[in-house]
Amino acid sequence: MKKVVLGLILLAIIQVCPFFAAPSMTYAADGDPLNATTVGNLSLVPTCQSIGVYSNFSGDVNNNNQAVLEYKAHDSSQWLTAPPLTVDRRDTVVSGGSPVVNEYKNQYRGSVFFLEATTEYDVRVTYTDEGISESIQDVITTLDDNPLSSGNTYYVATTGDDDGDGSMGEPWRTIQYAADHVNAGDTVRIMPGTYNEQVDISISGTLTNYITFTSHDPNNQAVITYSPSSRGTVRIIDADYNKFQNLIIHNSSYSENGSCIYIKGNAQNNIIEDCLLSSVSDNWWAGGVVIYDGPANTLIQRNHISTTADGYDGPFGVFLNQTGGGTVIRDNTIIGGFFDGIGGYPNSGINGGPYHDSDINDNYIEGVNGDGIESEGGNINVRIWGNEIRDPELMGIAIGATIIGPLHIFRNTIQDHLNGAIKMGQKSTGTTYIYHDTIYTTYFDAFGPVDFAGPGVGNVISRN
Repeated sequence: MKKVVLGLILLAIIQVCPFFAAPSMTYAADGDPLNATTVGNLSLVPTCQSIGVYSNFSGDVNNNNQAVLEYKAHDSSQWLTAPPLTVDRRDTVVSGGSPVVNEYKNQYRGSVFFLEATTEYDVRVTYTDEGISESIQDVITTLDDNPLSSGNTYYVATTGDDDGDGSMGEPWRTIQYAADHVNAGDTVRIMPGTYNEQVDISISGTLTNYITFTSHDPNNQAVITYSPSSRGTVRIIDADYNKFQNLIIHNSSYSENGSCIYIKGNAQNNIIEDCLLSSVSDNWWAGGVVIYDGPANTLIQRNHISTTADGYDGPFGVFLNQTGGGTVIRDNTIIGGFFDGIGGYPNSGINGGPYHDSDINDNYIEGVNGDGIESEGGNINVRIWGNEIRDPELMGIAIGATIIGPLHIFRNTIQDHLNGAIKMGQKSTGTTYIYHDTIYTTYFDAFGPVDFAGPGVGNVISRN
């Protein structure tokens, strides 16, 4: 009885005297401090159109706390309620087929959707537990989807000379020479013609001053092509803030690693937009864009990606292998005999596929031999919406496994799948939301809307 009275008196003091410093452990209404929630840190991870939210807590031994996510534009006074947060109380998860300690235990996670780029937002999480309410909030700016390049302008032409000064009157001959001599904020304008070279990007721009490579004439795009493999016609390795825009990039190698654009290592915030990407190889690592071993915050938008191959286990329209997360793939057209339109690896590892805080939205994908979209792995605040997937030979969207979650799949259209429209399984226990999708097939012997590719599916919430 004394503990109950003490807890009520302390709560009354805090409510009446707002200047009174709250103790490090807030006592529960029932007098048991272990049952109350202690709010931890709040982490916000933005893309150009979404915010991933991570809110840690401790205490709450009786597992009955609740949390609500709200947000608003920083200059607005009106708070808006975001989709529900997902709570994670698991001690272990299965990664790579084996149990591992869940580093995300005692955490609420979720996302704020449909935001404007380069805009400041306030985000607030309010906990309610044992009759006590407590909020934590922070401010974050979404990423820029159209960054400027305000430095010098240089020119490359098939009739140029690398001994020139790179001006319009004395253009350079090779794109590689230009790539080796630019600085943050510079723009390289490439004249019409075909450039048979492999371009290695090693110089970085900055957050407010990207390095841009673009066709000089948007109606007569420059062509960059390369026959030997060596992992990519254009290779961005350990370089940040580069933009490739309005170019035709082709890889004509039939061997492994025949990709158009290869991004590797500590390569952050690179943009591929409005390009035509085509590959002929049917091997692993081949395809339109390959992102491997660490790159984060890559924006791939409004590209046309195609192949003349008819491959299995490759090529891929976009391939995500152990990325650093933050990938946005939107408004692209991916057509042809790719294995996966958008694929990833390792499928059963936490860092597989998009990994975390990634958006795959509003893409058109047609005629692939494997999965239209494969998002298998951690799927931590991964969001897949508004995609149209036609004629996938295997699956429309493959999500086995979702190890951590939450994964949001909504407003997608999957048509004429030969097998399942959505693949689940492989000890998938991370929360998955599947809402408002349209699934339709004319194949009489198709597997149906869902195919289970192995044991263990849990925490799936579906309303379609």
